[in-house]
This record gives sequence, C-alpha cells and structure tokens, in this order.
Amino acid sequence: MRETGYQLPPYLFVQYLNPELTNLYGVSHAFRAEKIYNHAERLTRYAVLFANEGIVFPHSYLGEVPVLDQLLKHLAPVRAAGLVFGAGPTASIGEYFQEKRTEYRDEPGLFPNYFSPQSKYAHIDGLLWYPRFKRSASRYIKQAWKEGLVSPKGHWQHILENNPAVRNKLPSQLESAISQAPTKLNGRAFIYRYVEPHLPFVLQSGEKAATETIISKAYLQSYLDECEAFLLIDTPLGKLDCDLPSHNARGELQLLSWRRIGDFFDALELRQIIESNLSWIDILALRAIPNFKHLVQALVRDNVLRVPQLLNALIDKGCLDTLPSLRASSSPYHAVVDRLCRVDEATERFHPQLWDNLMSHEFEIAQRGNERTKIMQVKSTQLETPIKDRNHVDLAVIIALKEEFRIFMRSINEMKSFPHPKGKSHFRFTKETQSGVVVNCVAAMVGQLSSSKAAIVTERVYDEWKPSTIVNIGIAGSLDSEVLLGHVVAASVVDMYLERAKVVPSVNVDELDWKLSGEPYRSTQFLLDAADEFEFEHPDRFKSWCENCKLRISESDVKTRRCLDESGGIDGPQIHVGHIASGPAVGAAESFKQFLRNKDRCYLALEMESGGVLMALNDVRNVVNILAIKGISDPADERKESMDLSTKGEIRQIAMLAATNFLWAMVDAGIMLKTRGDDNEY
Repeated sequence: MRETGYQLPPYLFVQYLNPELTNLYGVSHAFRAEKIYNHAERLTRYAVLFANEGIVFPHSYLGEVPVLDQLLKHLAPVRAAGLVFGAGPTASIGEYFQEKRTEYRDEPGLFPNYFSPQSKYAHIDGLLWYPRFKRSASRYIKQAWKEGLVSPKGHWQHILENNPAVRNKLPSQLESAISQAPTKLNGRAFIYRYVEPHLPFVLQSGEKAATETIISKAYLQSYLDECEAFLLIDTPLGKLDCDLPSHNARGELQLLSWRRIGDFFDALELRQIIESNLSWIDILALRAIPNFKHLVQALVRDNVLRVPQLLNALIDKGCLDTLPSLRASSSPYHAVVDRLCRVDEATERFHPQLWDNLMSHEFEIAQRGNERTKIMQVKSTQLETPIKDRNHVDLAVIIALKEEFRIFMRSINEMKSFPHPKGKSHFRFTKETQSGVVVNCVAAMVGQLSSSKAAIVTERVYDEWKPSTIVNIGIAGSLDSEVLLGHVVAASVVDMYLERAKVVPSVNVDELDWKLSGEPYRSTQFLLDAADEFEFEHPDRFKSWCENCKLRISESDVKTRRCLDESGGIDGPQIHVGHIASGPAVGAAESFKQFLRNKDRCYLALEMESGGVLMALNDVRNVVNILAIKGISDPADERKESMDLSTKGEIRQIAMLAATNFLWAMVDAGIMLKTRGDDNEY
C-alpha cells in the first residue's frame, strides 16, 4: 500500500548489480570486485531509505551476481523487516534456475549457480517473492527492436544509413534479417552477444554499444512498469540509466539521482554518517521516523527532485547555520535524527510558502511520448497582463492528476502561485480572447483520482475566489462506440453511479449483484449549448482546434498513430455532449461497460472525479456556471492496459491536450465570460 505523500513509485529496482548493465558501462574495467561491492552497499543504503515499500531485484541475480551473497547477508535486518523482494515468474528458485539453464546453455561456466544441482539459494530467509508474469523483459526488448526498424529515425534505420558494411546490399533484405534475428535465439536469453551472430552484418563499436543500450533500456523499463519501481542513477559506478525517460507513463519520477541526494546530505554534513556509520538497524529506524518522511516529500515534490531549491531555501532562511553539533550527539544515529528534526522544524515554520513558491518558479514537464524533457520557466512576478483584482476570477479550472496538470500548464505563459493554508496552491493567470478581453483564471490540482478529494479542492477554490465559472477538465474512458480516442465529451449530466447503490442476491449461488441508483448532477445549460453548437457558431475556431489536435497526432509515435487509426480517432477530434458516469472504479473490462450501460444507455464516458466537482457546487449552481470537459484516452475495456503500455501514455496526453485546447477555444470565443441570459459576444 503506497503511503500518502510519497511521490516516488513504491519500490526501488536494483539495476546497479545487473551484469549486462555493469558490463555495458565498463564497471568491471574501472573497479575491483571489492570496490564494486562497497559502492553497491552505499547505494543500497539510499535505496532502503527512499523506497517506501522495499527494494526489488530479479531472481536472476541469485545466479549471476557473485557479490549478492555477501550483500544479502548484510541485509539480514532489512530482509527480516520484509523490505527485500526477488522478482520472478515463480516463487521456486529451483524451477526458475531450470529455465535459466536453457537460456544460458552455451555458457555453463559463466553462471555456475544455474547449473549447480544443490543451489545455495534454494531458500533464503526473509527474501519475499514479487510475482512477475504480467510483463516480459523479452517482449519489451522485441518491441524496442522492432520500433528501431519501423520508425524512420529509429536505431536500425540510422545504422542502415551510416554503416559502410551495408553498402550495395538491398535494404529490404537487411531489414528482414534484422527483424528475424530475435526469432533465432531458440530460447536463449535476449542479450546482445547471443543475437549478434544472427545479424546480417558486423556492427561498429558505437553501434554495438547503442544496441546493447536499447536492449538494457527495454529490460529495465519492463521491470519498472511491472514492479512499480524507480532507479538510482548517477551512481559512483556510472550513470546506469540507459537513456530511460525521467518519468513513467503514470507521470511519476522513475529516475532518482544518487549524486544529487548525496549532495543534499553532504550539505547537512550527514553523508559520511549515513553511508558508513549507521547500522542497517539504524537505517530501518531512520526511514520510519516522520521527520525523514517529510524530508523525502520535500526533496521529491511534484514528481521533480528539488535538491538545489531545497538547499537554497534552507540557506536563505539560515536553517543550516543553527544545526546542532554532531559531537553533542550520543551516537551516529542520534546525530542524524537531531539534524533532520531541526531541518524539519525549520521547514514547518515557513511551510507552505516555501514549497509552493518553488513550484511557481520552476515547472518541469516530462514529455514521455518522445522521451524529451522540457523545462518551462514560469514567472511568479508581475504578469504582463495584470489581474483585474485579486478577488475577481472569471474562470476556475479543476484538474485531477499531475500528468494532466502538466499538459494543461503548457498552455499558460505566466502564472502566480497563491498558497492555500489547508492544502495545495492555487495558480492565477490570465487568458485573452481574440477581441482583447482579459479573462482572469485560477487553476487547482486535486492530486489523485478521487471524487471526495475533488469536492474538497473545488470547495476551497470556490470559497477563496468565487469564480463565475468552474470547469473540470481531464481524461476519461469511452462507453459509446461513436466516442473515439481523442474525442471530447462535454458532460450534460455527471452521474455518481454508485451513490445509494444496493447489494442484492444474484441468480447465481454464492454471488451478489449491484442494484445501481446514482446521483446525477447537471452542467450549466448555456455552456452545454455552446459546446454542442461550437462547430457551427464558431467554425474558424473549431477548425483551428481540430487542426491543432491533428498536428499533435501527426507528431506522435507510430504505435500511437496505429492505435488511433484502429479506433477511428486518427481523423481528429469531435465534440460530444451527453452523460458521464463518475465513480471510484477504473474501467478496464467490457462487462463493466455493459453493466454501466444497462443503467443508463446515454453514458458516453467513464471517469472518477467530476462527480465530486459538481457535487461540491450543487448548492451554488444558480450563481456559478459549471461544466466538465473530458478527452477520451482509452476504450475502458480490456485493451486499456496494453494500449497505455504500447503507446507509453501518449494517447492520454493527446486526449488531455484536446480537452485543454477546447476549453481555450471556448474562452477565446468569449463563452466563459457570459452569464445566464447574456447574449453579448466578446
């Protein structure tokens, strides 16, 4: 169970012991075995401290990593605490080793543990099993291998264009041979030295390293996705990141810099103590105290590692000048705790202004579809277009998830943060209609998919700013065959379908059925009319919106375009007005879709937070305009997970961008400045 406040994935994957990866980065050439172990133990200390649920390594390490035996012995207290996991398709290490004998049958002397009749790893006290059968490293590698051929700028296409060994050879034959190479492994491990003999030409040294990197990258991502894990990178053994994107498909940080974390503890004069003086019992005690957990939340905020900002803030406040002396502490552990408590107390004194101002100075956006990271510097000083007055807001926007909020923020040039004493900051900015009218706006992020949390945030926004209009935008799954990926739904009714539901006996023995009732909430009618007629009332703006959405689709990955093409969404967006089902369940089954449609055949989409937004505003719906706009990101059935995986979340980004841009198209048309019965155009 993930603990509230942690923004890292719950587990850390131990990639710094992987033999293929360490060979790729030349670790064995740079360090002696003793030095490698010392660095690995240092890294594992930070891994245990920062991984909320524990550390994970593949069962293959038991057969391939000589230093693991020594490390596991030293980790006995951590194993006893239930924080060390071995990942594999079976809990039986003996059965797993039998499979590995087939994969490494050509090199029995390389990993003798696999071929030992009585492995010393048959039983390890406290080593928990992390089931791994949903995803396959081999499948991920094959997919990456194929993408390198399919993409015009892919890895193999680059080699075919530049390698002198392929001159005077037919490209189609070369591509076919490269594509077939993985099929000739015959059960062997998908590693470079096994697939190299099946390539139709010899790779140059740089091309070989790039190919090994692609294989290792896909291998790591398969474990990070299945185990909900992150990596320590920038290690003393090398960067060890294989060019992975900084964030996963859920928008969480999946790469954590050991060097930057070490710099932070260095500034507190605690690095040497943590890395050398604390026992493993001390490490376990330290990770459990609230002060350390607060520090982790401060360091990893809004899915960004904020070491420089945090250090600068502590220095500016003089916190580091008043830290207690290390010599005054009775033990290394108490020295660390005393200092962390003092830092935590200092941050509490100027919280939340410090952390919320950090976000307004720098907003980092991870573009995971094309693995580029864009940093948007957002000014928190005077806006070029001034806010009319602090207490006047025309439009408030409520957004559930961080990944959605990042995409939304890309459409804003300048903003200012207003910390809220009871929760997350509100962000003020302005938009301008085509005719030059300034629209004062505020945005707030819920932070999770929850109708109750969305209701709380909405109430706070309304109480603080009294906006004329409140819009909830986000993504949703489709419940109607005509509502395709990338389309946009404006909710005429948001039905909280599980409200007042009743559990009744099923016709099948020992089963129960749900009898749904629901609690419908309605959007403001003139906003719905404006959305429904937008294509005809504002044809130029509608055309521009469609073209922008199509442009984003054209720039997407080939697998994303294929998914959109298969769903019919490749032709661009459409606007639908109708009912939305809102509740606590993620739709990933056709039977669940049918279950909901049996309740209301007018359901167009399924999501989790807009019911809370409209419920919070129900008592003031006569004085505030309300609308929910949802971009369709998935079919809400069994295809959802594989689609998110294969497209790396890019369709979610496209859907959120479509919803965001449609909101701004309505703003540009002056619709959000209207009140009931107001026919003036802006």
